[in-house]
Amino acid sequence: MDLNIKQNEEVNEVQLRELISLCHEENSLLNLLKSTRLILTVSAHVNNQLVGIIIVWTSSFHPFCMYFRILSHPFYRGWNIEHKLLSELKTLNISTYPFQTSIWETAIHLKTLFETNDFYEIRRTYMPNINVQEIKKLAPFNFKKDKLNITTLHELIKNRELMDKLLHLIRFIYEQTHICNPVAKMDLDEWENILLNDDVILDGSYICLSWDSKDILAYSFLHESYKDTSLELGWCGCKNKQDKKLLQSLVIEQVVFAAEQGFQFIEGEFDTTDEYAMELLNSFPFEPSPTWITYQSAAQ
Repeated sequence: MDLNIKQNEEVNEVQLRELISLCHEENSLLNLLKSTRLILTVSAHVNNQLVGIIIVWTSSFHPFCMYFRILSHPFYRGWNIEHKLLSELKTLNISTYPFQTSIWETAIHLKTLFETNDFYEIRRTYMPNINVQEIKKLAPFNFKKDKLNITTLHELIKNRELMDKLLHLIRFIYEQTHICNPVAKMDLDEWENILLNDDVILDGSYICLSWDSKDILAYSFLHESYKDTSLELGWCGCKNKQDKKLLQSLVIEQVVFAAEQGFQFIEGEFDTTDEYAMELLNSFPFEPSPTWITYQSAAQ
């Protein structure tokens, strides 16, 4: 049996779907094959069976790197398919920007592959759950709602001046926490569209204001989830780093909101490059979960 590697070969969707399932990847990779963001594919076949693939694409939100995923059939790992696909990719010289990919920490074969091929870890992302009913029971011990000036995003969007201050703060914090993979330059209207169009729950997203209600002190957003039993934490941050403890109070508000709406869990996504997200991870008894590791190559 011979291994055939080809660029931009038409991919059998049924075989790719099976490969995605075997590799525990997201089915959203299928959509990339029909997207204008797709740069190329490099696929590996044995007897017309798809046994490995690299998919390369770009992001308009983070335009200064080339994203990719490597998938390989676990029963063909001895064929060094991932190494051959990565070697093929590195010879193409398709961009001056670095390549970037993410894997579960349990994917030891890929971890070894990247770390022995001049990729370096830029961050880890934790994506655990909290049980809202359990946390709600603890809320009275820490909750100081009566001592804080808290409002919802639903109310804040009615005040243009405060909304602009919030967007300025969101943009600044996001840029600071993504220095390794810079975000595109966008005006406040674009940031507002991203925030309000990303399944955000207006009544479940909370902002802590100064006592005179003229400034933003902290924010934590809540989003819908594809899981019926869960909601998802979104962006969070503070104007001043010494106020990070305010985030705990905002998330407790969100826990109470989720419980009252009948949800069982809130999911988080916490990057090690984001000190505000890490503050929340350290402030609640999240369930253990595998870590998502992001690797980046040196610029071409």
